[in-house]
Amino acid sequence: MWKRLILAAICLNSVFVHAQLEGHNWVFWDSVGLSFVDGDPEIFHTTGLDPGNFVSVSDSLGVLQFITNGKYAWNGVFDLVEDSIDQGLFLDDGYQHYSSFLALPISDYVYIVYLYYNIFIISDIGIRSAIYKDNELLSIDSVLSVYTSNGGFTPIYNLRAVRHGNGKDWWLVTFGFFNITDPPYQIEVGEPFVYSTNLLLEGDFTSIEYHSSYSYYRGEQNYHELLGPFEFNPAGDKFFKAAGKHGFLYQFDRCTGDIWLLDSLIGIDSILTTQVAFSPDGSKLYLTTYTSYSGLGLPFSNSSILQYCLDCGVDIESTKDTIYQFTNNKYTFVGMKLGPDGKIYLTTHKLDLAEDDPLPDYQTHFWVINHPDSLGAACDLDTASISSGGLNLASSFPNIPNYQLGPWRGSPCDTLEEFNAVDEVSMLPFKAYPNPVQDYLYIDNPLQTTCQAVVYNAMGQEVKRFIVQPGGQTLSSTTWPTGIYQLIVQQENEILWRQSVVKPE
Repeated sequence: MWKRLILAAICLNSVFVHAQLEGHNWVFWDSVGLSFVDGDPEIFHTTGLDPGNFVSVSDSLGVLQFITNGKYAWNGVFDLVEDSIDQGLFLDDGYQHYSSFLALPISDYVYIVYLYYNIFIISDIGIRSAIYKDNELLSIDSVLSVYTSNGGFTPIYNLRAVRHGNGKDWWLVTFGFFNITDPPYQIEVGEPFVYSTNLLLEGDFTSIEYHSSYSYYRGEQNYHELLGPFEFNPAGDKFFKAAGKHGFLYQFDRCTGDIWLLDSLIGIDSILTTQVAFSPDGSKLYLTTYTSYSGLGLPFSNSSILQYCLDCGVDIESTKDTIYQFTNNKYTFVGMKLGPDGKIYLTTHKLDLAEDDPLPDYQTHFWVINHPDSLGAACDLDTASISSGGLNLASSFPNIPNYQLGPWRGSPCDTLEEFNAVDEVSMLPFKAYPNPVQDYLYIDNPLQTTCQAVVYNAMGQEVKRFIVQPGGQTLSSTTWPTGIYQLIVQQENEILWRQSVVKPE
């Protein structure tokens, strides 16, 4: 077994994804942040931010650079960007939704990308942007693509970004529908939901429109079906769309932007606030459900966490497992997101909380699924893992894409040049042993200064970040699952050396 792993490690070494830390700081609406920069998540506090849902961008070393709530912008030390007061980022007069905007670091800039629409008064609709650099908004209202409401495409809240197969550009994926009727948010039975993919090129905006349509015949139409979120798996080649009491699993081609339906789920007790997350290896799908009501034709049920197995070799719907369900209808799940550490984080909300009522413990702690790749109770749900210090965590998670996703090696669009610099620096007398490793890994450092080291698993997810002292360092590997890992040693964001490490059974 371990010999096969070593052979795989040799192949992997030339194609390994360089994971980045741009998405390792999460900001929430009640002055709370969650940082994964040092490995284990740590709470930090923000100051001077208006209420709202936030997205943030850090540099490649994890230093917070930029925060926006879709309306205003703040720098990494929470100072308001003056241009965002004068002009305002959010150009729409309609409903602001956390999934309708995101921020992407591209070249030396941060691009704030968001949907420009009004769902109730249909007008010109599209994707727009602002550009931020050095605490200044360089431009606002750069039109990426515009759709007309006259028989055109109407995006609904959700905007997602996923790496192009070349590993550097971004696909912007939106969801909506054609053939608007009166009132505008009503659609006919069987009328297609539509996904539009737009390519954002590094260093420049170029909108390439691509539309794929899918028809599903539902027993009834409801506005909430349009509002359900969709989320990509860590590999970026699949996503799941929650649509009321239904759900749809799609394949996504990172080269062409093509989308096609793989499977569908029915009978999900959910409405507007359903959240979606995949496990790190993409084998498990998690949904949170909101308390149902008769408007969807569903029985009344309490909010819950559902798990589906995507690789069990049986019908996906038959694998449905309720990981957790509230004992009453006073609580609901608000947000759910896969973290850079491979764990899934959740937030909750008490529905009947009066203004003077104390916050319940559920609402001041992050819930954590510690082993989301595992089936059933083995996924290990912790309902009080991380405390906010009494602050309100009833907030959706930031719309941050997977920066750890690299090029689709061997695909027709894999145009990135190989990282030849590694061949040059690999002659440095760094050494990590034994390899294969069981309990402890020893790293020799020939330099007279400390180095930063990071271990990533085969999915490009960070396993451990640590400092290598002059002379060397010992690292425990006792908790690592069987597999192939990459050890990267760097200084000031420059890679000095890397090595594949095998952990056998």
